[in-house]
Amino acid sequence: MLASLVVFLLTLYVMGMGVMKEETRTKRSLGDIVRLSAADGGMIGMRETSFRTVPAGSQAICVASGKGGTGKTIFSTNIGVMLASQNFKVTLVDADLGLANAHLLLGLDPIHDVSQLVGGELTIDDVLVDAPHGLKILPGGSGIAELADLNEGKVQYLAHQLMQLDERSDITLVDCSAGITRQVLRFLASAHGLVVVTTPEVTSMIDGYAVIKNVYRLRSDMPIWLVVNRIRQPEDAKTVYEKMRTIVRKRLGKVKMNLLGAVPHDRYVSRSVMVREPVVLAHPRSFATSCFRKMAATLAVAHSRWKSAQKKAEDPAASYFWSLARRRYE
Repeated sequence: MLASLVVFLLTLYVMGMGVMKEETRTKRSLGDIVRLSAADGGMIGMRETSFRTVPAGSQAICVASGKGGTGKTIFSTNIGVMLASQNFKVTLVDADLGLANAHLLLGLDPIHDVSQLVGGELTIDDVLVDAPHGLKILPGGSGIAELADLNEGKVQYLAHQLMQLDERSDITLVDCSAGITRQVLRFLASAHGLVVVTTPEVTSMIDGYAVIKNVYRLRSDMPIWLVVNRIRQPEDAKTVYEKMRTIVRKRLGKVKMNLLGAVPHDRYVSRSVMVREPVVLAHPRSFATSCFRKMAATLAVAHSRWKSAQKKAEDPAASYFWSLARRRYE
């Protein structure tokens, strides 16, 4: 009788230990999985990354363009400084990972960059740099080809590291590479809003439409703002917007696209690039600065509405970096 009782108790103990081990395995964090994948360069399936949604604490706005040379990074740096000057906690992530230059336009010479974060050598606190008016910037790598096409594990590892920004920023600006590579589209499709920077040139408008089309296929509910750079006449912005809205509606249907604003073809903007200082700081009374000020005010209102909706929603928008980690290459 005593022997039977001992066997019964031992059986319960073994079963209990098995349950505890199983619970430990199931509690393995996203970071653990990401680190394992990054280490071996392996692919992680959606089943492994299907964790409970992490609500967004920071509104992520991606800045994109169909081709290089549209002034995308000029927009990102100036609007970042302008928003930060309005007491928003803003972080600018230079996601043009292989050919980054946002730090140059801010007059910064960082010692570290995102390549050391991806490689696991440094933490996000080591890499983040202070910019004017309290703006924070995560410098991208410059001239590092490998960063332009990260494998699945490294993208997920990077996204996991950047999730800390959700708790530190009101607005996260993500300055993406030009074009529609799969890595760029992955960054864009996870955002809470998208700014597409174009110019009045036909080629720039066509390439800008290509960005909108590809993002729409992945996220039909994406709010999109259009910025027209290098306008020579005030009516140029409206003309470009109407042309793009017409083709978008004709080919894609209802897309949430609005004109955010325009930036003039201005000698002050060119001069600010040469001296590596945002035009909103170098020439605060210029017409270009007034344009950035208006656009920042529009984004500030949009952010307030987003934040209010986020608090009230039963199913709030997911963290940008959590979504980035989960989203696999299409």
